[in-house]
Amino acid sequence: MADPIGGFLNHGFAHMVHNRLRGVWVHGAPPEGSFIWAANHHSWWDPFVAAVLLSAAERPASLLMAQENLEKHKYLRRLG
Repeated sequence: MADPIGGFLNHGFAHMVHNRLRGVWVHGAPPEGSFIWAANHHSWWDPFVAAVLLSAAERPASLLMAQENLEKHKYLRRLG
């Protein structure tokens, strides 16, 4: 059974990405099969933008986060 709070958080972050950023540009489609997406800079938005874009492409995603950030933002554990 899916976590309803995690689903709510995912929907909320997708809404924030769509409404708070001026634009996101992606050159080309994600490669077939597994791949690693490494952001070129550190930003609060990077993992959420990646998750939203991969979700739109109907691709599963696993995102990494530094332990200290997970401890600081405990609600993010509900995202999966």
